[in-house]
Amino acid sequence: MIIMQGDVPQLCMNIVPLDERQDICVLNFALRDIEKYTKQFGAAVHLYDYCCMQDSVLGSLPGRPSAFGCWRLLACRDAVMSLLNFRGQIEAARNISENSAYLGARIDRDSLGEAHSKFNECFPDFAPIRDAAARTGEDARASENHSSSGDYIAPGLVIRDTKITIVQESLQDRTFTCAHQGKLVHCEVSENSTVKMQKIMYLFFGGFLRLTQSYPPASAS
Repeated sequence: MIIMQGDVPQLCMNIVPLDERQDICVLNFALRDIEKYTKQFGAAVHLYDYCCMQDSVLGSLPGRPSAFGCWRLLACRDAVMSLLNFRGQIEAARNISENSAYLGARIDRDSLGEAHSKFNECFPDFAPIRDAAARTGEDARASENHSSSGDYIAPGLVIRDTKITIVQESLQDRTFTCAHQGKLVHCEVSENSTVKMQKIMYLFFGGFLRLTQSYPPASAS
């Protein structure tokens, strides 16, 4: 019923009802995209590492900012977008699977739900930091969107009892930080985050592995 393309389960189209085949086609794309965005996040981490290495060796010319420092921020933004797209494809694949009359009773719903919960646990700021990163070009009139007050503690960053305004992103070690609607939000751009995404991906894919059992083709409808 499924064919493994590397690590990605792909459902055979000829065994599902005709009226569900378009949805299953979208599901197959979503499953492939989950792996794609995991790899893209990892690529962003590698770009970040490369820029750090080059910057430490070459440094910057007097009076000129280092391009590698700018590229580190680009890598962070790309990582944030990849993370959001990863989550979006998980949601799409889960919704299609659970709402399918044919697949709904055959998938492992617990595994899909656990992967969804694990993502929220590992990346609680995924939505606001994406929004904040996408809005860094706004002018000062919208600076209240990038203000934060009170205490904030994140990996490598501690801010207590203060109010700051962040119009552009900041980096502290591997922690990419923005302010969004009065709160500071962050994303750790690191191999550790890549490993977390990979574990979530495999957990989610595990929800489809019981489909390797021999199910009879659905009757045409």
